[in-house]
Amino acid sequence: MQSWSYGILLALGVCALTGPALAESPKPDESLGTVDVDGGSSAPPQKLAVVPLLTKGNADTLAQLVVRRDLELSGQFDVTADANAPKGPFLRETPIDPKAWRDKGVDLLVRVVADEQATTVKLRVDVWLLVSSKKDPAFSRSFEIPTAQARLGAHRVADAVLEAVTGRAGGFASRLAFTARVGKGQQVFLVDADGFDLQGHGPATDTAVSPAFGPEDEVYYASSTDFGPFRLVRGPLATKVTLPIPGSVLGVAFDAARTHVALAVMHEGVSQIWWGDAGAKSLASKVKAPLANHPVFGPLGKMAWVAGSPPRVFVDGKAISPPGFAASAPTFCDSPRGLLVVFTVGVGKDADLVATDSAGSGITRLTQAQGANSYPACSPDGRLVAFFSTRASGKGPGLYVMPIAAPARAQRLGSMEGESLRWSGVIP
Repeated sequence: MQSWSYGILLALGVCALTGPALAESPKPDESLGTVDVDGGSSAPPQKLAVVPLLTKGNADTLAQLVVRRDLELSGQFDVTADANAPKGPFLRETPIDPKAWRDKGVDLLVRVVADEQATTVKLRVDVWLLVSSKKDPAFSRSFEIPTAQARLGAHRVADAVLEAVTGRAGGFASRLAFTARVGKGQQVFLVDADGFDLQGHGPATDTAVSPAFGPEDEVYYASSTDFGPFRLVRGPLATKVTLPIPGSVLGVAFDAARTHVALAVMHEGVSQIWWGDAGAKSLASKVKAPLANHPVFGPLGKMAWVAGSPPRVFVDGKAISPPGFAASAPTFCDSPRGLLVVFTVGVGKDADLVATDSAGSGITRLTQAQGANSYPACSPDGRLVAFFSTRASGKGPGLYVMPIAAPARAQRLGSMEGESLRWSGVIP
C-alpha cells in the first residue's frame, strides 16, 4: 500500500479488526462480561417441522429449501429433520394428521407449495399450531412473484411464517453487502440473507470500501483506482456521484427512508462526517473529530460514528463504547427488546461483539473466545446480527448470523470473509 488513502484506512480502523494478527486467545478479557456459549441458559425454542412434500418441479424444491433454511437461521425454532416426520409419502392432497406430528414432538408445522406459471410462480404456505387438534391450518397465505424472483418469493414466505407465529415479520427478503479481496483489488459483493446467490458488484480491479444501500436499493460505495483518493460511486458500473465537497470518501451511510446520506470524508489530513440529501448535492458538516469515520443512521434521527484514538463509538456526540477498548463498526438494531447499538471491540488479541442501549448502558457481550468477530450488521426485523468471524471452532471462519436474544445459536451463512458488512431493508 503506497498511497496516503490506504494509510488513512488503517488509521481509521476500517481494516483494523481483521487479519492474521487477531489470533484466537484462550484467555478473553472478562471486564466486558461473559457470554453463554453453549446455550444452556436460553429457553428451548419451539420445535418446527416443514412437511417434506414430494415436489412437482424446481420452484417447488427451491421454495421448500429456502423457507426451511430461513426458519433455521432465524434462531426462533428448532427445525426438525425430514427423517423425524411421520410415515409418508406426503403429497399436496395428503391431509395433515396433527396427532401424528405431535407424537413426533412437533409444535409448529409448515407446508409450502409452489406452482410455476408462464412467467410467474405462485406460492402458498400453511401453518398448523399443533397445540390444537384442528386439521385446518391456523394461518394460510399466497404469493405470486415473477419467475426470476423465485428466491425472493420464498424468503417472503418465511418472513410471513415468522410474523404469523411471533407477531413480528421476518427480514429474510433482503440482502447483505460487503467488500472482499479479489486479486490485487477489493470488490463489493451482494448476497441473499441466507448466504446464497453471491454476486460481485462493481469493478474487481479497483479498491472498494463501505458499501451502503441507497435510493431504490442501489448500492453506493467508495472506490479508489490506482491507489488514488476514494470517490463516491454507485451501482455495478461504479457510476461516479459528484460531491460538493473535496476529499477522499471513507464511509457511506443512508437512513432507513433512503432520503439522507452521511459521508466520512478526509481532506488535508482532517476527517469530517457530512450529512445531507440522498443525492449528496447539498451537504453540511455534522461531525469534526479526530479520525471520524463509519457513520450510521438509527431510528428517531439518531446517528452513530467512530472517532478518537483509541477509537470509540459515539451516538449523537456521546461516547457509548467502554473506555480502554478500541471499538468500531456500530450498527443500530431495533430489536424486540428495544433499540440497541451493536459494535466490535478489541479484546486482547481477539475482537468481540457487544451490544448496549443507545446511551451506552446495559452492555451485553455477544461473542467470546471465538477469534476475531467484526463488522456487525443488523437484520431488518432487528432480531439477527450478521458478522464476520475468524473462529476455528464449529464450521470455522466465515460469515455468521446470530439471534441477538440467543447468541449461542449463531450459524454460518458461508465461508465468505470480508469487511464493511451492511444489511438492506426488506425488498418490496
